[in-house]
Amino acid sequence: MKTGHTLFELLIYIVIVSLILSLIFPRFNTMVKLVLLYEDVKATKSMIRYARIFSYLKSCKVCVFLTNEHVVVKFGKKTLKKYDLKITKIKGDKCFAFSKGIPYISGKTEFSVGDSFPVVLTVTPVVGRINVKKREW
Repeated sequence: MKTGHTLFELLIYIVIVSLILSLIFPRFNTMVKLVLLYEDVKATKSMIRYARIFSYLKSCKVCVFLTNEHVVVKFGKKTLKKYDLKITKIKGDKCFAFSKGIPYISGKTEFSVGDSFPVVLTVTPVVGRINVKKREW
C-alpha cells in the first residue's frame, strides 16, 4: 500500500490555494485600510470629547487641532494629548475649540484613505454633539 501524494496532486492543491489567496488578498488589503481609517476617526472623536470635558471641568478654553499627521489637544500653549494618525487624510475644518464645555469653533471634517472610504465627523454648534457618518459615494 502506498501512502502520500503524487506530484500532480500537490500541483492541483497549490493551484487551488493560490486562486483562493488571489481572491482574498485585495479584499484583505481594503479591509485593513478601512479598519485603520475607523481607528483614526474613533481616536479623533475621543480626543474631541476629552477636550470638551476638560474645558467643562476646568472652566477654560481648549482647542483640538487636526493635521494630516496628528490630532493635538491644547490648553493655551500646553499640549494635553497627542495622537498620531495612521493613514488618514483630512479635509475640511481642522480646528475645534471649547469654552466651558460649549463649542465656539465647530464644523465638519472629512477623513479618507486616498480617494475612497470618506467618513465625515461633525461637531454641532452650541450643543457640541459629535456625529460620525459614512459619506455616500
